[in-house]
Amino acid sequence: MQRHQRKYFKNHRLTAFEELKDEAQRAEENKKEYVGVSDEELLTMLANATSTHYGAGGHTKAELNEWAARRHRREMVRRGLAVPDDKELLKLGTFNGRPGSV
Repeated sequence: MQRHQRKYFKNHRLTAFEELKDEAQRAEENKKEYVGVSDEELLTMLANATSTHYGAGGHTKAELNEWAARRHRREMVRRGLAVPDDKELLKLGTFNGRPGSV
């Protein structure tokens, strides 16, 4: 179950502590996910996820790639890299391109 689904599952709203714990856990998972990924690869991953997000015909595929793009973008910010705007990313990325898209 995804984080956004758990947040309001059965009218249960997470407390502020649970939100922070969830955020910290996600940050730790992100660090593990990007071990060994170069800055250039990370940019490619972001561009591919963004291109697939905008080009997807189905809601689920679009959402999954939007979430992937957010994770990649967050990692770029954590590394102190400049994040291009979506227009630039669409030029660089490939629909269903690997790595990066779901």
